[in-house]
Amino acid sequence: MHVRDGREEYAVDFLNTRLDQIKLQVERFADYTPFVIKRERYYKKGQNDPELQRVVVFPGYVFVKTKNDIQTILNDFQGLIEGSEAIYDIQSYGGTKSDIKTEILMRESEQTLWESLLPKDDDSDFCIKASAVRFIKTQEKKDSKDSDEPFEIVSGPLLERKGDIVDIIRRKNKIIVNVGSSELFPYGREMAFAMTIVD
Repeated sequence: MHVRDGREEYAVDFLNTRLDQIKLQVERFADYTPFVIKRERYYKKGQNDPELQRVVVFPGYVFVKTKNDIQTILNDFQGLIEGSEAIYDIQSYGGTKSDIKTEILMRESEQTLWESLLPKDDDSDFCIKASAVRFIKTQEKKDSKDSDEPFEIVSGPLLERKGDIVDIIRRKNKIIVNVGSSELFPYGREMAFAMTIVD
């Protein structure tokens, strides 16, 4: 769904309140889980230690997890979003009313990508966590780029994606990853993810 920037959490709360009111009477409404995809990042202010924060990956968008069919989703959510000042409409890839019935579902390749990055042990947590990185000490000169230093991903969502890493910025605890070309990022997209450095 397309929502007002900065109001993603409000939109999720609005939908959950509506769903809680209905799902006791209509069983299929219990299958809807509105969520926002977030990622962890380290934020450093002044001389303070870096603080781990959660930020929205797609500002202006709320997603819904469900096994209901397309027509049921459309029928249910036309009523659910009515009256919300934060939710604009049901988003489609096609962007036109004629396409919306077949274009509201996330592409399978995109779903696979984001599911691979989100926690596997908690299907209610939609935040991409920091990956643990270990740098391997060498005798290389000190002015070499962080990304030129040998390293290994010890744990976290990027464990199987080392080949997609474009750059590492150690002082900002940041890994830049090419998440590939898709409908969401038609020209390819580099995205920053948090890393925790371990010995």
